[in-house]
Amino acid sequence: AGWKVGETTYAPSELPAVTGDVTYTAQFTAKPKTLIAGHSLSLDGNIGINFYLDPSVAGLTVNEVTKDNLNYTFAWADVETTKAKVNVAEQANQKNFRVSEDGKYIIITCYVCAAEMTCGVNATFTLNGKTESESEPYTVRKYCDDSVLSENAQYKDDTELVELVKAMLNYGAMAQTVFSIKTYDLANHDLDYGMQAVAPDDFVNAIKSANDGAENDVAANLPDSAGFKTASLVFLSENTLRLYFEKRTDAFSTAGLTKWNDYYYAQVTDIPAAKLDNLQAFSVSGATLHYSALDYAKALSASPNANNAALGQATYWYNQAANAYFI
Repeated sequence: AGWKVGETTYAPSELPAVTGDVTYTAQFTAKPKTLIAGHSLSLDGNIGINFYLDPSVAGLTVNEVTKDNLNYTFAWADVETTKAKVNVAEQANQKNFRVSEDGKYIIITCYVCAAEMTCGVNATFTLNGKTESESEPYTVRKYCDDSVLSENAQYKDDTELVELVKAMLNYGAMAQTVFSIKTYDLANHDLDYGMQAVAPDDFVNAIKSANDGAENDVAANLPDSAGFKTASLVFLSENTLRLYFEKRTDAFSTAGLTKWNDYYYAQVTDIPAAKLDNLQAFSVSGATLHYSALDYAKALSASPNANNAALGQATYWYNQAANAYFI
């Protein structure tokens, strides 16, 4: 790109001084359209990288894209197979895609877990015979830097989004530490984000605020035949909240529950970040029990293990930032 003066083309920084009337003609070099048109983040129960494909580059409309003419692969670029918690290659085998809201692009999502925000994904897409690969491994952190956090980022002035991204990356870094995944490159590195301490009452008040004053009722409504053992939040896939029970008498019905060693659990899957404070309903032996992911985060924050406690508190701030952005 540059400016043409007479018969000479100058770079913008090399334009000669103006001494009289002169005509400037802008010169541009057309940039060819690419199959991979852009990216965004998925922040539902999973954390994922959305890849946008432009079907017109492959001679198609969005309505002509099918699983027969679309193929793609995902592969970890820098995570040892034994440490990767999400099978990205298996996701690609499913060949799932959707159309963007504006009807222009095909969106393909690669889901990662909370602890994999700095883990690179190698992605290759083939549509109607046209193949294109990412020029370098793509990460959740890279999207956050490019689109939200950098000085020239498109969304750098969206205060609530910036706070959500910072809280999410801090949450990811705490998960990396707990699960020992790429701890030499934490998601919150060089991030201007100091996590404040969270008191037990902060968790309780957040849950009450999200549920019209209600709190979890596991202890109050637990059937006599069931013994409540513990709860867990599965950080290494979609946000899955589980309640574990032991069978105390034959009256305990295991219908709808999953057996795990000597216990049975009920679960709710795919809980979005903005609903981690919502009470979820669990059907257990004829009773309906209510419990939230923040109830579990509250218990985790009281752990004598400093890393576990930090993950519990980071979960609170991630939820609060998501509330501010989405609600």
